[in-house]
Amino acid sequence: LNSFKEDIRSVLIENTDPYDQKIAITTIVKKFVRDSCNLLSPFLAFRMYAISSGWLEDITKEMN
Repeated sequence: LNSFKEDIRSVLIENTDPYDQKIAITTIVKKFVRDSCNLLSPFLAFRMYAISSGWLEDITKEMN
C-alpha cells in the first residue's frame, strides 16, 4: 500500500484542481483493482484483502 499512497500523494501535489485530482485518484484505484485481478501480481491476497476491507477508500479519504 505504500506505493498506492505515494501515487495518491503525488497526484494531490501535481494537480491543484479538485476535478483533476478526482480523475487521477480514480485511475490509480482502478489500476490497483485491475492489478489485483492478475493472478501473477505480487501480494495478490493482500491486495484483495485491502480492497474488500475498504482500505483504498480509507486511504483516499485520509489523504484528501
